[in-house]
Amino acid sequence: MNNINARIAKLSIFALLMNSVKTVSFLGSGNVATNLAKAFYKKGFVIDYIYSNTLNNATILAQKVNAQPINQLDKKTLDSDLIVVALKDDIIVDVLKTVTNISSLIVHTSGSFDTAKLGAFSNRYGCIYPFQTFRKEIETQLEEIHFFVEANSPEDMETISIVAKLFSEQVVEMNSSERKSLHIAGVGLNNFTHYLLSITKHYCEENNLKPEYLTNLLMQTVNNSFYVDGALNMQTGPARRGDVAIIKEHIDQLENSPKYQRIYKTFSQLILDEFHENQFKL
Repeated sequence: MNNINARIAKLSIFALLMNSVKTVSFLGSGNVATNLAKAFYKKGFVIDYIYSNTLNNATILAQKVNAQPINQLDKKTLDSDLIVVALKDDIIVDVLKTVTNISSLIVHTSGSFDTAKLGAFSNRYGCIYPFQTFRKEIETQLEEIHFFVEANSPEDMETISIVAKLFSEQVVEMNSSERKSLHIAGVGLNNFTHYLLSITKHYCEENNLKPEYLTNLLMQTVNNSFYVDGALNMQTGPARRGDVAIIKEHIDQLENSPKYQRIYKTFSQLILDEFHENQFKL
């Protein structure tokens, strides 16, 4: 019965939404735009346009969602009910300056872009920020992630929230300042960790070690860091103990792996400083 009620609720939400948002256009054809456009299309929205300054990129995505690819905005009237801006932060304003007469609800998908800047282009604007790392070639399960939303009016906040809830139950209102802090945390967690893992994997391969030997250790490390209180107190290893002799031995052994050596030394020094009050210098 609970499943039936949930389905009825979702159908009611979709019916309510379709009275205000039936058509969508995307400015951008990259990783985020690709995943969102395909998700909107699967939900039954009509995708009008896919814009990219490279027409071929727009065409590739447009073919997947039955949309028209375009690489110029000054010759098109974007009258879709919703315009999703999934572009690099530093070009959003410049691209929007080429669009004329926007009366639609316009949202960006960025963690760091100040939503208020969209007010120069439409009196209806907001943000739908899916908090996940995306790749074009990998279909992300949106129902498993958080969506952070913002709008300049209660009415559009309701619309944007309903849109987000079509994809995930985890929808949170968050302003631009808070969202930027979240983005910084995400960059550290995802991008920096990804780089560290990539360098570590390369080191393993160079030394004839199977990377999967580290899988259980990685999972335990994540659990220790994010799912217990006092995460910093869960720190282990030679730097935590102040075992500088072992650290220097490791650094010397990493002579032929300069990237990993640099990471190892930098992080070891930070941990030493944290737990031993600047007593040791590598």
